[in-house]
Amino acid sequence: MGHREWLKAAETVEAQKRQPEVEAREIEEEARKLESFLSSVEGNAARRLLKATAKHIIVGELEASPGHAMVCFLDGEGLRQSIEGKGLSGAYAGNKPDISSTTPELATKAFTHPDRGKRKPSELLNYIRGELDKIAEAVKKG
Repeated sequence: MGHREWLKAAETVEAQKRQPEVEAREIEEEARKLESFLSSVEGNAARRLLKATAKHIIVGELEASPGHAMVCFLDGEGLRQSIEGKGLSGAYAGNKPDISSTTPELATKAFTHPDRGKRKPSELLNYIRGELDKIAEAVKKG
């Protein structure tokens, strides 16, 4: 090894240190886009379709506390979250989930959570639009 390998290693470490900052900026940017989408004509149409069909789109999930998950979803009421038990404790507890509104930033974080796959923040709106298209197509087919 020589100085070139040392420089490559240093660049790798520096890039890894910058990654959380880059991800935070991407999440913030996409959260703003999601907020704009939700307040637009397109967002109003999305909520109307979801309300009329009694459907929802699960955006992502984060761990709320041990044994509990926070599920972010879009439904006819808007962007919301549900805190619910997961695993066996959730299946047998019989508790109703605690549902409340949530922020676009939290929903974007949930969408990109590693447990949900390697999804990028920039894929969120296309994902939502794709799910809305599936719902509309199912209605069309009857």
